[in-house]
Amino acid sequence: LFRSTFGGAVDFTSGGTIQDITITDDTALTLPVINISGDLNVTADTIIFDDTMVAGTLDATITPSVTGNISQVSGNLDITGLSTLSATGNITLIDSNNDFSDVTVTNGNVVSLRDNNAIRLLSIDTTGDFSVEAGNDISLVGNISTNNNATANAGNIDFNGGVVLAPITDGGTITLNTNANGTFTDGSVTFQDDLDNDQITTTLRNNLNIITRNGDM
Repeated sequence: LFRSTFGGAVDFTSGGTIQDITITDDTALTLPVINISGDLNVTADTIIFDDTMVAGTLDATITPSVTGNISQVSGNLDITGLSTLSATGNITLIDSNNDFSDVTVTNGNVVSLRDNNAIRLLSIDTTGDFSVEAGNDISLVGNISTNNNATANAGNIDFNGGVVLAPITDGGTITLNTNANGTFTDGSVTFQDDLDNDQITTTLRNNLNIITRNGDM
């Protein structure tokens, strides 16, 4: 469904199994319960998910010409493949039963993600705060770029050589927490400007490299 405007509830039905769904709405879009065997591609001024199970990939994009959010009203997101999220506003997907695999955020203001087990972050680019919570492990494959605060809470945090790029200049913080037996592996945090001692908070059991590009530590 391309370039549509829906005045009421949207539903998807089929006599068999629905494989892929692609939908573009010129207004705000509240999705119904979805269970598909393929990919889900959604573009709208605002996107609100209900219970959503996708065996393929998820691509959720807010129309670039408006300021809109991506969120969920009830239920959980269970996405087997890559989740690609882009919003001119906030992205808030924090149901405790969410189950992502790989996630990339190409654009967003305040971005909050939650996964009930493990999550892999391919790359994250936000203009506001970024937070991620996982029941098990958080793995960073690409880089995280945020202008404000970044928070990660998990059983283990593995940056795989990735870097948190945080141009924090007005008291923003980086918070990295693992559980009592958790580990932090192979990563660094880079600040664009001066770094105050209270801008890094960790309960990590391993070493963390801290770099300032343009300022003092």
